Formats: sequence, structure tokens, C-alpha cells
Amino acid sequence: MISGTDGTSVSDSSGFDQDFLTLCKSVPIGLCAFDRDLRFVFINEWLAKINGLSIDDHLGRTLSEILPDIAAGVEPQLRGVIETGESVVAGSVEAETSAQIGKRCFEHYYSATKSNDGVVQGVVCIVHDVTERKRAEEKATRFSTLLENSLNEIYIFDPETLQFLEANRGARENLGYSMEELRALTPLDLKPEVTVESFAELIEPLRTGEREIVQFTTVHRRKDGSLYPVEVYLQRMVDGSPVFVAIILDITERKRTEEALRESERRFRTLFEESPIPLWEEDFSLVKKNVDLIREDHAGGFENYIEQHPEKILEYAKMVKVIDVNKAALELHDARSKRELLGGLAKIFSEESIVGFKNELMAIAEEDTQCEFESVIRTLNGQSKHVDLKWAVVPGFEETLERVYLSTIDITERKRAEEALRESEMINRSLLEGSPVCNKIIDLDGNLQYMSSAGIDQLKIPDIQSLYGQAYPSIFYPESIRAPLVEGLRRALEGQTSAMEAPIPDADGNNMWFDTTFVPALDNDGQVKHVIATSVNITERKQAEEEQRQFEQRMQQTQALESLGVMAGGIAHDFNNLLHVIGGNVTYALSEMSTEASSRENLLEIQTASRRATELTDQMLAYSGKQNLVIEKLDLTSLVREMAQLLEVSHSKMAIVKYRFDENLPAIGCDPSQVRQVVMNLITNASEAIGDESGLISIETGVLNAKDEQVSSRDYPYGPVGDRSQ
Repeated sequence: MISGTDGTSVSDSSGFDQDFLTLCKSVPIGLCAFDRDLRFVFINEWLAKINGLSIDDHLGRTLSEILPDIAAGVEPQLRGVIETGESVVAGSVEAETSAQIGKRCFEHYYSATKSNDGVVQGVVCIVHDVTERKRAEEKATRFSTLLENSLNEIYIFDPETLQFLEANRGARENLGYSMEELRALTPLDLKPEVTVESFAELIEPLRTGEREIVQFTTVHRRKDGSLYPVEVYLQRMVDGSPVFVAIILDITERKRTEEALRESERRFRTLFEESPIPLWEEDFSLVKKNVDLIREDHAGGFENYIEQHPEKILEYAKMVKVIDVNKAALELHDARSKRELLGGLAKIFSEESIVGFKNELMAIAEEDTQCEFESVIRTLNGQSKHVDLKWAVVPGFEETLERVYLSTIDITERKRAEEALRESEMINRSLLEGSPVCNKIIDLDGNLQYMSSAGIDQLKIPDIQSLYGQAYPSIFYPESIRAPLVEGLRRALEGQTSAMEAPIPDADGNNMWFDTTFVPALDNDGQVKHVIATSVNITERKQAEEEQRQFEQRMQQTQALESLGVMAGGIAHDFNNLLHVIGGNVTYALSEMSTEASSRENLLEIQTASRRATELTDQMLAYSGKQNLVIEKLDLTSLVREMAQLLEVSHSKMAIVKYRFDENLPAIGCDPSQVRQVVMNLITNASEAIGDESGLISIETGVLNAKDEQVSSRDYPYGPVGDRSQ
């Protein structure tokens, strides 16, 4: 007998039969009983274990005290049973106890226990763990939903009659049949290409158990008569009665993709074969394996290894498997067929080719998928050609390098053109550097980019590099000529040619004259790409022009002096005639006049003045060179002193004349007129030498002792004229 909390037996308090209670203790379901206060009066061992407590821990305690989380949802239903006396199927409840890991699902059934007179004494609760059943049901539901909603077609049909038993939504919607319509059909009605005999042959291995699944491709016909390709996976399943299950994949898109791939492959092979660029399709898988091994085993890395073992490069090159080459590759190597080219690979590799192959090895070592480099190959006829090689891994083969493409562009003519261009540039640069003309290149921003050696040397520029990239004209040029240089550059940038002459001082401050021409350099579109400034050194020409100008000026002065001399000679000659008349008349008057006459003194003064005037006219005639040669003894000091008045008007107003005479000169025999002419010429030359500047003209007479092998030593009078600018 099991006792309740009040000391009475459970059977007495709840109406349970003792044999029934003994049975309930051992069944694998939960049984418990509550009194009207919802305290446990009975619980079997299975349920107590589920709750994680002993039976004694339950008795006399409420559900809230033991399992508060569960009590919140259960106690209202228990009280309802006590109040109404009606049994309740509570449904499933998810709960987690200390004895369980994770939530489990339980079904509860509540029934009131009553006394003989029908009074409710308590509640009996039956608890059934339905966790696994629920999981199975959910799994079945999910699986059923999955099959129903699968995009693939799924059919179940009878192995004997072949009639469809079930078909999922994918099958129904793709075919256009309802389930009722499908149940009247067989797989043969959907497969026009399959006969009864061929289908029986397909499923026979499934019937006998020889195979678990049969796979084949065929076409299905929809209700509207349209056909589409399918891939069929058929198997026999036994779950009660045996059935056939067919999973159908609509491979329309796959077929299109395969066809597109085949078409793409056809186009690719056509492009590959007909491409004007030589192409090689190669397998580098063995090379990659060996490179990877070196990378893993060699401490210094692959690059260090290949530097230490250059002979390995050729070994790796021999590991490359050539899959295919196109027509252009045959033409590049002068091969008549692929067999001839592939059989002569050793002939087309040069030392440069081996060096170029190293670039491919380094790309593999660094896990690059492409690289580009220049190399030299040979044709089968031994002709060398420069080529631009591009090595690229086909996408999808990055791990194995089983497919790699090598494009080869013949750049032999380009190399020749580049070499010719380099030679031309060297020649042009030599011409520029060797030319006496200074050439400058100025960019579109007005910055100097180049100056030839002629200008650098002529202007004595110490550091031309410091002027490159600087605005032209630089600070090296004086401010006075920058404006015309800037204007010439501006016009050239606008597409106009202009020229100018200007003096430019060199580094020492000496003016150098240059004739500069600004020429716009145009590109193929006629746009100015830079400006070329050509400067010709015209310093010597300018000096010659200045000397010519001065010579012409002196010639004009000489001509003026000659004209003046002619005029002076004429005037002197006429004036001399008048003086002779005056002198003659004065002499005659004096001869007739008494010595005591008061006017005699006046006539004597007139005679003296006339004589002096005559001497002056003689000097003018001597200057003009019209006086007859008369040799006479004369004092050089006296002659020069007498010429002082004439000399004063013969020299520049900026010159100061100083005299220094020797009063004890011996007499000399000469023509006074010619001596006067010589002195006058010396004064004129000294005056021209001084020019417009202030200066000093020194006139002196003296005695010079001359010694010569041909004449005896003696003293000679001299009268030099010297000048000195101040």
C-alpha cells in the first residue's frame, strides 16, 4: 500500500486499485495523481526519473515547487479538471528538466478521480513521451514537403502495371497534367523514344536486384506535345509493397549549355587556328610539380636555386608538353606542318629563348597566372627573330597548369625600326651637339627641356641641368630681353614662327649677339607639341657691321674734311689775292708817304696785319695741299706755335690740348706747308681716337738721338702728338 501525505493509502484517497498501482509503477509512461490542492499523492518511477527527482521528493509537494517552468502551463488545466470533473486531453508540451538534455515533447492526459458519491477527489495525469514520434512525423513532413516542392520531377509508379501512383508538383507543373490525369498514365506515355521492350530491359536489373539504380537520358513529352530532354534516375524501393521511384532532371539548360560550350569550343578552335598571332597550347603540369618541390625543399627559394643551377632551365623547358600550335606559329617558324615544328623544337630555341623561359619559371614560382617578356627565337631555317611573348594560364587550371597559352608576336621589324630610330637619334643628337647653332626645346608649359652644347659653351653656362624644367627665359637672361623672348615663345605656342635679334651676356658679362628663331613643332594632328628655339651667334657679324658703320662714319668725316679743305683752299687762294692787293697798295702808300706823316703808323699796322693774314692763308693753303713745295730752313717749335690757333678748331671739344716746346731746336730743311699738313693730320687722328669721351692731346717738340747702321749717330728734332682718354 502506498501512503498519501495525510497517512491514508492512495487507494483510499484516490480510488486506485492496488493491483493497478503496481502495474502503473512499471509501465514506460508517466503516471501521477494530485489531490485537490494539486499536491502529488502518487507518481510512478518512470515519471519521477524524467523529472530528475525521487518518488519521495514528489509526494506532498506541488508541481510549482518541483518544476516551476512546467507548472505555469499545466496547473490551470489541472484546476479546470477539479472544478468541472471532466477529462482533458492537454496535447503536447515541450519541456526540459534537469534529467534531460534538450527539450522533449510530452502528451498529457488529465482525468478527475471521484468518490463513490461522485465528488472530485483529485486528478490523475498520464504523461507520454512523444519526442521521437514527433521528430519522425516532422521528418516525414519535411521530406514530403521537400519532395513535393523539389524542382526536379519525382514519380512513384507500380512495378507491375507501371501506372503512376504519385507525382510531385515539379512533375505536374512541368508536364501540365493533374495528379488524376497522371494516375491514368505510365512512364511509356511520357517517353516517346522508349518502347515497351526497351523499358522492360531497363528495369529488369532493378527487378532482379542486380542493380540498385538505373540512369539514362531520354526526352519527355508534355501534355501540349512539346518535348524536352531529361536525365532519369530510376530505383526500386520496398516499403511495404514494392514501388519504382523515378527522379527526373530537366536537362534542357544543361543541353543548351553543353551545345553552347561545344559551339564556343568550335569557335575557339577556329579562332585559335586562324588567329594571325602565333599561339601555342601547352601543358606545364610537370614543370609546376618540380618547381613546387624546389620551393618547399630549397631554403633559399626557387629564384636562388635557379641562379645556382642555371642548367636546370633547359631541363624544365624539356618538361613542357606542347598540346597544339596554330597556323601562324607554323609560318613564324617556317614549318610546313605541326609535326615538322614539334619535331624540331630543339632548333627553334636559342640562348635568349632559354633566358626568356626563366621568366615563365619565375611566374610559376610566384604563383602568377601570366607574364610577358621579350625574347629571341629561331626558325627551322636558322633565322633569328625578335618576339614579344605572353604566357597565360587558362582559367580553371591555376592549380595544375595543365593548359597554358603562349602568344608570340614577331617584333623583328619593330626592333629594326627602334634601332634605326636610336641611330637616327644618335646622329641627330651628334648633329645638334656638334652644330655651332644653339638649339633649345621648350615644352607646352613654357619650361626649358634641352639646350645644345653650342649655347652652353658660348654663354659659359655653369650648370645647365639646374635650368631644365624651369620657365624660359630663365633668370640667366637679363631683364631687358626677357619680354621679347617671352613674346616669341608665346607666338610659337600659338603656331606662329617668329625671329628676333638680341644681345645676351655670357657668364662673364660679355655681350653675345644671337639671332633667335622660335619654330612650333607639330604632331600628326597639327597640334603644337613643343617649341624649338634656334639661336645663331651673330656677334662677329654685329662687330663687323659696327666696324663698317664706324668706317663709313670716318669716311664721311674725311670727305667732309676734304670738302672743307677744298673750300678752305679756294677761299684762302681768293683771300690771298686780296691780301696781295692790300699789301701792295699799303707798300706803295708808304713809299709815297712822308716818314713824318701821322697816318704812317696806321699804314704800318695794316701792312703787319696783311702780312700775318697772308701767313694765315698760306697755312690754309698748306692744309688744303694747294701750296707749291718750297724747301726752306725753319724752326719746328716756331712753326707749331704759329699753328696753335688753327689747331684749336681742329680737335674735339671734349679734348684738352697741352703744349710742351723745346726752344733750342736746330733748324730743319722742309716744306712748311707739308709739315703743317702732317701736324694737322696727327691732331685730327688723336681727336678721332678720343671720340665723344673727354681726353688729353699732348703736343711737344724736342731732340731725339737716333742710331742706325746706315747713318751716323746724330740728333734729330721731333714733334710727336699723343692722346690719352680720361
